[in-house]
Amino acid sequence: FKEIVDAAVDRALTIEEAEDEGEADRLRQEARSSKASVCLGPPGTGKTTVIFSCIDRALAKGGKVLMALPTAQLSSRMKARYGHKVDIDTCHAAFGLHESAEHGEASLLSMYSLIVVDELSQLDMVNFEKILKLWAAADRAPALALLGDRYQMAGMGEQRPWHGRLWNTLCYRVALHKMYRCKDKVHAKLLAVLRPPGPPTVKGLRKLLKSKPDTTILICTRRGAAIVNGAALKALFPHYPPLATLPADVDSNPENCVRGKLKPAGELQPSAMPVYKGMKVYLTRNARKDVDFVHGMEATVLKYDDGTGGLLVRTTTGFVVSIWPWTDPDRGGLVYYPVRPGYASTILKFQGAELPHVVVYLDAPKVPAAAYTAISRVGYYNDFLLAGIFTERDVISNSRFTSQALRAQVARNIFQGFPFGATGAARAVHCAGSAEHGACSLQLWAATSHNRRRRRCQNKLASTRPCAVYHK
Repeated sequence: FKEIVDAAVDRALTIEEAEDEGEADRLRQEARSSKASVCLGPPGTGKTTVIFSCIDRALAKGGKVLMALPTAQLSSRMKARYGHKVDIDTCHAAFGLHESAEHGEASLLSMYSLIVVDELSQLDMVNFEKILKLWAAADRAPALALLGDRYQMAGMGEQRPWHGRLWNTLCYRVALHKMYRCKDKVHAKLLAVLRPPGPPTVKGLRKLLKSKPDTTILICTRRGAAIVNGAALKALFPHYPPLATLPADVDSNPENCVRGKLKPAGELQPSAMPVYKGMKVYLTRNARKDVDFVHGMEATVLKYDDGTGGLLVRTTTGFVVSIWPWTDPDRGGLVYYPVRPGYASTILKFQGAELPHVVVYLDAPKVPAAAYTAISRVGYYNDFLLAGIFTERDVISNSRFTSQALRAQVARNIFQGFPFGATGAARAVHCAGSAEHGACSLQLWAATSHNRRRRRCQNKLASTRPCAVYHK
């Protein structure tokens, strides 16, 4: 795959720098019969590593690179790696997918020697084929590399890129199988195991966020993300009044959605966000790219000025940015701050990201690939916690697992909680309470011996009564 992409980059650079027009025409004719390079495979198989190598090589040769990602969240993370050396944007912005005209975008694509599209599964068939047509309008001169995994969560639309005719006619496909990010067999086996939902817990979140401050809580639904963000603020700032309660991101307010669809603009309301000094937030609008005030950028609150109404934050890239109320023309002129709490996000926003630690809260049943997508963001089995309500039957729904094998794994600290204390004794965090209010009581237990831990885990998993568990 790398050799094919590198060869296409070399051809694009030669066309751009050729002094002999005849040679340039010959190479353009050769490019017109070329195909896009598609690399498919599970998370951690090396897709991103290989494409980073291709990008670095293209930059070293003086080429111009465009990297398009499905969400602003991923674009911001990639910008932290490459800065301004690579043009990084969302797929919609990079290719003008929301526009009808194609010629302007095609001429812009001609200036690049390498175009990379990551997380292919989040593109629907229509937008995927539009990208290929734009590339064809640019004489297929730039190298076009697309990465993804068929079994990750899908984006909007009913049909995926591989459902269309151009998938077979314009794409050369390479499949990777060996996983390098996943460091142990147990983790690999669990990547395909899905869990039903469970309620959050304020006390559990407090203990979790204190012990794992770098964790990212990934959730299926926006409503679940709002509940967990609220619980996280109560957990981290229990004794401090907020600096202010601001009208914040409209899309983060679960009351604005009915059966998965946004209400009419006249009925929308901003979410009410308490603001605390030191809290994590995400920016939700593209205001100033020069200071990384872009959708999906993570930031920390520094202060709020009551007099001016300005919210001062520091982005993870080091810029200090003032956030002011935003008048949204797409929401009927609604005025709100383009910001939301930064402790929990939907799984879809982090597809393709590599994270140091995640907590996966499966708050909706039967979401295809949700657990697989979320857990595969990390490289080690000890780097994730899984939350949800389940019975033993749910856990062993995968035919590769038997009840006896599952219990043996539990005894080996497979489905137990994150470690505490110098001895690293495992604890399971059991929650029971009201999902409606998004809060529940918390009980901790820790066994003092291996046999006692095993006995308790077996008893819990053998119970037919569902229980919510934070576990590995």
